[in-house]
Amino acid sequence: MRKRIIVLLILLVTFGVAGDKVLLDKTLKVKSGGKLSVDLNTGGDLSISTWDKKKIYVVAKTGSGDKDSYPEINFKKDGGGASLSTSNRNNHNNHSSQITFTVIIPKEFDLDLQSMGGDFEIFNLKGSIEGRTMGGSLDLENLKGNVNLTTMGGRISLKNSTLEGSVSTMGGRVLMENVSGSVKGSSMGGEVIRRNVEGPDGKMTGGLVEISSMGGSISVDDAPEGADVHTMGGAIRIKRAKQFVKAKTMGGKITIDEIEGWVDATTMGGDIKVEVVGKGQNGNADIKLSSMNGDITLTVPKKYEMTFDLEIVNYKSSSEKGNIISDFEMDILEEDAWQGDSGNDQRKSVTGKGSVGSGKNKISIKTHNGNIVIKKH
Repeated sequence: MRKRIIVLLILLVTFGVAGDKVLLDKTLKVKSGGKLSVDLNTGGDLSISTWDKKKIYVVAKTGSGDKDSYPEINFKKDGGGASLSTSNRNNHNNHSSQITFTVIIPKEFDLDLQSMGGDFEIFNLKGSIEGRTMGGSLDLENLKGNVNLTTMGGRISLKNSTLEGSVSTMGGRVLMENVSGSVKGSSMGGEVIRRNVEGPDGKMTGGLVEISSMGGSISVDDAPEGADVHTMGGAIRIKRAKQFVKAKTMGGKITIDEIEGWVDATTMGGDIKVEVVGKGQNGNADIKLSSMNGDITLTVPKKYEMTFDLEIVNYKSSSEKGNIISDFEMDILEEDAWQGDSGNDQRKSVTGKGSVGSGKNKISIKTHNGNIVIKKH
């Protein structure tokens, strides 16, 4: 049955849709564990999958145009592996963006990929993957090993893989789903999402979650070994985390649904909501929350061992004035008079101080013209 499926796949790849022109159809024998180097100087989409054979099969197709108007394609053996490259024919800019390269390689193989522009698809591979495309999406699934891939502009999807290394884009969404290992994902201008860091066997996987974005929201389902995330403009949400969460956004809401450990969360303009679990008895479990303009809500267990240091700075020029609302007993003081020079900079502080149990964990919260709400559960 497997042989029939592979034969059918090859037939579909080779003949494709009616009207497709085949520019290259070639197979080379290689050694398992070798490397395929791809250098698409003229660009093109690249789809890579695997089989049990010690061979590399390449088909290059295009949908239109005269064959002579397309770049030269070179596919040859290189040591125990192979190389695939393109170059412009007769010093002219050829129709490279319309070429699709479909490649089948051994299941254990390394890749070194370079393209002047095009999508990368890589499936079912064990090995080291490095490369860059100057513009295109990255679709990665069922991979194991090391990865270091970058696109200068396009989305990234990484699923069902165990990897070390990083994937990054200069502009597009990054989705990492069912991924274990310490692989990092980043976007200079798009949303970054990490889901399901537990593997299908239910065991805890993955390491420290590190995500950065220059302009997009960040969402993390589970960070069992901590999360260090920051964005220049967007919301941050951490559903579950242990050990710690360090989160910073220049403009957006921060939500941490469940944390057992310490927190350092800062936003320049947005609300913060955090719910703490555990009793804060083991290790560092300090909570530091800061917003320049927003409400901050902290929910903690009723026997959490902590010391409160809360401050709201209310500016006279603002129509909204914040208050401290707490389920725990504490001393709440408001300054009698406005401080500072006359005008928009005049301000008045509201502070809250108190402790529970040994008070070993510091709860430091500060906001401007917003409420601080402390809840117990």
